[in-house]
Amino acid sequence: MDNRQNRIRFLEKSLDKNPDEPFTNYALAMEYKSLDPGRSIDLLSALLEKAPEYLPTYYTLAQLLLDSDQVEKAKAILGSGRSHAMNQQDHKTLSEINDLLSNLEFED
Repeated sequence: MDNRQNRIRFLEKSLDKNPDEPFTNYALAMEYKSLDPGRSIDLLSALLEKAPEYLPTYYTLAQLLLDSDQVEKAKAILGSGRSHAMNQQDHKTLSEINDLLSNLEFED
């Protein structure tokens, strides 16, 4: 079994013990990002429902949606992420989200 499969198994076991842990859910989605982008999208979407305050989810999910040509859905996710980042006064995340939104508007 390769390292990725070992990490996935470890993360899944960790989630069995604590299914609502945002970082572990995010880490699992990241493991699937290149392996199975659809699974990663599903995991990140579920994480947004469970923990909308977990800011890294928004940017990563939007990127995956853009990669799968779901532009409007990505824009909606980024808009929601921008609101959460402003509420948390997380200027780094806000800047990243705004940059991606600006790039999308420039491409239109």
